[in-house]
Amino acid sequence: MKQIKQWLSRHNRKRLDRRNRAMFAQLTADGVVYLNPIDLKGIDLAIVGPASTVIEELISYPIGPETWVCRMNNGVRQADENPKVFGDRTDIWIHNLKMKGTRSVQNISAATLASHRVRYVVYPHAASPEHIAPKLLQLRKATHDTKGVVPPIDFYQTLVADLGGHTPTAGCVMIMLALQASLKSLSIYGFTFFQTSYTRGYNDTVKDGQAAMNWAMATGMHNPEAEAKLVAQRITKHRKSNGFPIHLGDGVKTALNSHSNDILED
Repeated sequence: MKQIKQWLSRHNRKRLDRRNRAMFAQLTADGVVYLNPIDLKGIDLAIVGPASTVIEELISYPIGPETWVCRMNNGVRQADENPKVFGDRTDIWIHNLKMKGTRSVQNISAATLASHRVRYVVYPHAASPEHIAPKLLQLRKATHDTKGVVPPIDFYQTLVADLGGHTPTAGCVMIMLALQASLKSLSIYGFTFFQTSYTRGYNDTVKDGQAAMNWAMATGMHNPEAEAKLVAQRITKHRKSNGFPIHLGDGVKTALNSHSNDILED
């Protein structure tokens, strides 16, 4: 009986995978699927994370009026509550599509997409066509006229391998994708790689740095230390090759400096 159940489980999994691959092919035929580095060519990009350092960083180095802004999950709600500091636009919204449960985030609504002038809503985890097909379908239904996309699958799989098989966080995905683009400039705010708490209103169940680290590690999927080390290495390499300018918020620099042989200054 146990062997029969195992066979049925494998059979159903294979059947579901075939169905999802077919769904992915149809979604690809119907429109844009990926956010590619080429889509970011020539722009000033600000990636705004949720760490408790973010407000001071934004005040000391404000986002320019023509800069594209990328926010994570509940970061859009923070912008609604404090547009003077966070800005009132979200060109790229990274969203985990978890609308229920302890890790749920702000719902995607037509009103929010319109008020923030969202260009892309990105589900960050592009493990395989069969994995992302249901997520893309969910995005298409939620985003209306906004492009619901994922990172390129080969890019994502390489990033997972670079992290030793761990799932990258949304912020890590976007930073690494931006480093592959031909940007005009990049600014990174509010990322301490779970060494500090979140800023108020993003996830108020997390009270301090240890709680933030526990939250990130709870599922066993993420490795914040590996992410910080990889991001530090790639930014250092980028600067040594005289790539586009990168501004790092003070909290970002502090978090990354312990993982780089070179001081990550502007």
